[in-house]
Amino acid sequence: MGINNYFVKIMKAGIAGKDLKNISTVTLEKYTTRINTVIQKLVNYEVEIAKHERKMFLQKYNKLLNEVFTVLVLIVLGVLFISFYVFKSIQNDHTKLESTTRKLKRANKKLESVSYTDALTSLHNRRYFNFIYDRELKRAKRTHSYITFMMLDVDYFKQYNDAYGHIEGDAALKSVAKVLKDTLKRPGDFVFRLGGEEFGVLLAGTDAKNSANLAQNICDTIRSKEINHSNSKANKFLTISIGLVCCIADDALNEEVFISRADTMLYKAKEGGRDRYAISTDISEAKTTLIQELDENKTSVYLSA
Repeated sequence: MGINNYFVKIMKAGIAGKDLKNISTVTLEKYTTRINTVIQKLVNYEVEIAKHERKMFLQKYNKLLNEVFTVLVLIVLGVLFISFYVFKSIQNDHTKLESTTRKLKRANKKLESVSYTDALTSLHNRRYFNFIYDRELKRAKRTHSYITFMMLDVDYFKQYNDAYGHIEGDAALKSVAKVLKDTLKRPGDFVFRLGGEEFGVLLAGTDAKNSANLAQNICDTIRSKEINHSNSKANKFLTISIGLVCCIADDALNEEVFISRADTMLYKAKEGGRDRYAISTDISEAKTTLIQELDENKTSVYLSA
């Protein structure tokens, strides 16, 4: 008898009002044991299924985790590679930029040097003179210090060119330029070729006595080079005339008057026979006009004998 029939029999007996005490419990225990056994087998089966599914899940999970980890590693490596490549590119570009900047600075410096340098004598040219003159005069005014300007002119240079030719004339100008560079070496000494046979010297912080000594030295040194000049009325050798002005700068000092006074002194030196210098140490009377004769007691003319 199956378990279902067994329970049907018990239900019918109960309905019929029969005494259930007469029903054997052995059969019930037998069926209960069988049910428990089946249930246990089902439980065990479900447990095994669960274990298997858990195992499969863990395997899939670990596999997925490994795949995700691999992808992340590849992404990180890719990012690092790209970052390194970008960094190297930036570094290379920066290096190239620095190199280009250095080359540009050198080129600009060379260009600036060319634009401020006289091609023949390698002295500063008039363009640089305009810049330096303005700067140094303002500095002297601020500090109320000495400033000296010399205007130099090679004596009878046109006649020299006529007699010896322009090549020798250029060589003579180079010799004069070398004397000026060798004589004036201090940081505050500036030498210029203003044009043709005309030169300019700007001295910062040099008083009248020392300025005069320098002018005398320049005249003596150029003459001592013994550059023949048969057409000169001043000397048988090449000579130079210098007009200079020296004063303590103040706010009232007029830039144009200062240069004009040096030009006037140059004229005085030439008028006195050339191969010499003329110096003015007081330009107070010249502040009102550019064309004015000097008082004799304010002007000293030194021969370069």
